[in-house]
Amino acid sequence: MGISDTLHKDRFQLSSVSFFTQYTKGLSKHSTIGNWDINILGAVNYSSDSTSGNRNLKRGLIEVKPLINYVMKNRDNDYSCLEIALGASYLYRLARIYPGEEKNAFYANAVARIRLKDDIWLPLEVKYDPKNGKLFGLLSARINFNSILN
Repeated sequence: MGISDTLHKDRFQLSSVSFFTQYTKGLSKHSTIGNWDINILGAVNYSSDSTSGNRNLKRGLIEVKPLINYVMKNRDNDYSCLEIALGASYLYRLARIYPGEEKNAFYANAVARIRLKDDIWLPLEVKYDPKNGKLFGLLSARINFNSILN
């Protein structure tokens, strides 16, 4: 469970606020090769409406994302080296629906994360919109700077 926020460039006022929680439950016994688990993520996000010139938090989104995850482990150190997750997500727009958006949306999700080093991950996320037949992919890098500094 957590809260995160971001500020505008001048650090004067919030540009977004997120409230989120995550539940993870292992589905298999400890294995030297890999384990299965289930993740359920929930988030409420409020962000500035980019269509208005005002600073506000009037764009609201609720997202629920259940995933089943396979974690493949490195046999040498018991760290996960690859994670593959499949699931769905439901998005509900509370306010400020942009043209072309709908209030409710369902997506099929797939995520593959590869551990490059101890605290550097390369995740590839793919979302499929079954209603409109659209596919969206996102490749990013995640680094845990706090762990690197210690």
